[in-house]
Amino acid sequence: RLDPLELMKSASESKIVQAILTTEEVEQCRAVFQKYDRRSMEHIDMWSLRDALQEVDYTPTEEEIFELISLLGAEASGEITYKQFIQLVEFLKAKNTRSSDDTEILEVFVALGGHADKTGEISTEKLRQTIDEFGLTIDIDRLIQEADKDGSGYIDFSEFQELLGADEG
Repeated sequence: RLDPLELMKSASESKIVQAILTTEEVEQCRAVFQKYDRRSMEHIDMWSLRDALQEVDYTPTEEEIFELISLLGAEASGEITYKQFIQLVEFLKAKNTRSSDDTEILEVFVALGGHADKTGEISTEKLRQTIDEFGLTIDIDRLIQEADKDGSGYIDFSEFQELLGADEG
């Protein structure tokens, strides 16, 4: 299910999103948009949006389509501009990238001793040893201190996600 706040943030920060479209993707979006802009009115109707998104390799559900249209404020006119179409594709690309990142985080969590259903915990000592074995030059002690809020020496999945996000930027 799409998060409305996430969509708005992504749309308003589209130039900052790491999953910005490549030149080829923008060209593909323009060609697809023009294909569905049958009367050259610089918009496509909401009924064509799903087909257009599928042509650029995104397959949102009907419910997601209506949420996207509503969040863009396009439900009144039933029309999507090219700029809005690009914002939607950027959002969907970013969402897919985050989903892929979450899968990788879970795989690492499991490799360190957690469970695939996101339960269990990993030892902070095992995490330190792993970081040392790979020769990574990050301040793991600071990250662990921030993530292991209860000081138990173990990190659950949500704390692990936080730990990995804390070193970004």
